[in-house]
Amino acid sequence: MQRIHPATSRHIPRPARLAAVVAALAAVAIAAGCGGGSPFEARSTESRELSVTDVDQPLVVIETFNGQVTVRTGEPGRVDATVEVTGVGPTQAEAEADRANVATTLEQEAGRVRLRAVYGPNPASPGNRGASATVTVPPGSELDIRTSNGAVTVDRVGAALRAATSNGAVTVAGSSGDTVVETSNGEVRLTAATGMIDVRSSNAGVTVEATDAVVAVDTSSGAVRFAGSLAPGDSSFVTSNGAVDLVLPTDASFALDASTSNGDITVGYPLASSGAASAARVQGTVGSDPAIAITIETSNAGVTVQPAPATSARLP
Repeated sequence: MQRIHPATSRHIPRPARLAAVVAALAAVAIAAGCGGGSPFEARSTESRELSVTDVDQPLVVIETFNGQVTVRTGEPGRVDATVEVTGVGPTQAEAEADRANVATTLEQEAGRVRLRAVYGPNPASPGNRGASATVTVPPGSELDIRTSNGAVTVDRVGAALRAATSNGAVTVAGSSGDTVVETSNGEVRLTAATGMIDVRSSNAGVTVEATDAVVAVDTSSGAVRFAGSLAPGDSSFVTSNGAVDLVLPTDASFALDASTSNGDITVGYPLASSGAASAARVQGTVGSDPAIAITIETSNAGVTVQPAPATSARLP
C-alpha cells in the first residue's frame, strides 16, 4: 500500500511573515497603478448643470469619457445637460479636489452645440476618472456622440445620429435619419429606425427594427437580428459565432447571397437559385428584377430569412 504523507510546513518567523505581506500588498498596489487605477483609490462624484438657449443649430456634439450618455428630446431652442463628474485620489479629500481637473463646457459654436468633458492634465489617459451625461436637445436634432467605457441611449430624438463608444451598449429608439453606430463589447439595439444604418460592434449582438432602410451590420461573436423592410440598395449582415435572423415583409423582393459554416440556412420564400446551392451557401432571387441585394455571412451558426407572420415585421 502506498502511503501519502501530508506535506510538512516550514515555520516562518513572525517578522518575516509581516514583511512578506507588506511586500505583496506593495506589489499589488504597483501593478494596479500601472493599469491606471488602485484598489485603494478614493472616488468622489458631483453633478453639474449646464444649459444653452436660443439654439438654432440642429447638430449637437457630445464628447465625454468613461461614462454613459443618455439623450432625450427636450424643449425647442435649448440644450440642457446634467454631467456627473468623478474624481479620484489616494484620499477622499484628494478625490474631491481632483474633480476640478475634469472640465465641462456646453457652448454654441458655428453650426453646432458642443458638450465636452475632458480631464485637463492628461486627456488621453484619464485613469478611473469619468463623466456621464444626461442631455435634452431640441426635437429633430442631429447627434454626434463620443464616449468610452459607457452605454449610449438615445430616445426619440428623430434625426441623423452618429454614436461611438467602447465597452458599452448602444440603444436607439426612433432615428429617422442616417444612423452610424460603433462600439465594442456592447450590444446594439435600434428600433423605429429608417434610412441608412451602419453598425460596427464586436463580441455582442445587434438587433435592428427599421422601415425602408439600407443596412450594414458587422459584428463578431453575437447574433444579428433584423425585422422590417429594406430600401433599394445593398444591405449586409455579417457576424461570426452567431445566428443571423431576418424577418421581412411577405411581398419582399430581393437577391440573396447567404453563407455560413456549421449551421443551416433556411429561406421561407420561393427562391430562384442563381448559383450552385450547398449546405454552406445559398444564392438566388426572390421576385423578379429585385432592387434589393442582401448579403449574409456567419460561422458556427444558422441563417434564417423569413416573411413576417403578420402585416408588420417585428422582433420580440
